[in-house]
Amino acid sequence: MIGIVDSFLPLVDDHLSFLAGVIKKNPNEPIFLIGPKMEEMATIVGELQKLIGRFSNVSIISSSRAKKYSFTTLYCSQKKMAESFRADHIVVRTSLASKREKVSSGASFHAPISMLEAMADQELFFCHDIRSAMSKERYGHTVSVAKTARAIAESHGIDGRKAFLAGMLHDVAKDMPKDRQRKMVHRYFPRYEFYPGFSLHQFASRIVAESKFHLRDREILSAIQWHCTGKGRMTPLEIIVYVADKCEPTRPFPTKEIEREAHHDLLSAFRMVLRDQIRYLRRHNIDYHTNASSIAMFHHYLGEDAECH
Repeated sequence: MIGIVDSFLPLVDDHLSFLAGVIKKNPNEPIFLIGPKMEEMATIVGELQKLIGRFSNVSIISSSRAKKYSFTTLYCSQKKMAESFRADHIVVRTSLASKREKVSSGASFHAPISMLEAMADQELFFCHDIRSAMSKERYGHTVSVAKTARAIAESHGIDGRKAFLAGMLHDVAKDMPKDRQRKMVHRYFPRYEFYPGFSLHQFASRIVAESKFHLRDREILSAIQWHCTGKGRMTPLEIIVYVADKCEPTRPFPTKEIEREAHHDLLSAFRMVLRDQIRYLRRHNIDYHTNASSIAMFHHYLGEDAECH
């Protein structure tokens, strides 16, 4: 009987392949994936079945129940962790210890996209920290933006993981006090320090994504940074996150038409969003000319229409 502790670690790099290898090498041996949450384990079993097909010798079990069994072989990331279980032979995969830390901090996002979505839905690992930084309502919006962005991206052959992660982190600093946001922008992006208060969180969210969550992908960071004001020339990923933020289904206004168009013609949907925004700003006597980035965006993508709607 084989036990594998830290079974959530397929969330990083090659560990899913490791689990698949153990299952394939021991087709007649009972194997227990040991972890704290059954939903999480079920997601992992689903990913394993996609990788190697169906199997009948794997069960999921909580850590407390696993302590009642005696294993012939036990795999884990820390020797101290193994001391709470009974096993004839213990295999400590020391490389997993650092990976465990990376998953918890959010430094590694190399998970299958379905597992990233499960992490978001269940508020696991780095998603737990995102949830802790915002209200329940904003977190619901965040997850919806991430899923919408992923779907739009994949409709156009663009990396769905990048779109999903940008969506998950785009508002991570929005609930931060405005004076703190402005101080962060003053330190890291002084050029934009005096942008309107409603836009500061896009810069602060990029800073938090990079400093706290160790995100290094510049495409994702830029999509986070420009999701509110936009800018003159935007990449497809930047446009996707901008559009998804406005058309995700939890928004309290009709979004279906824009969302459908975004899957068919991204630039057309983007222009629909921009026209709607100009109409909204004018109805509420808000002047978008207060920041150079929005001026550049509206004029680049709408031309003379930017002054007509």
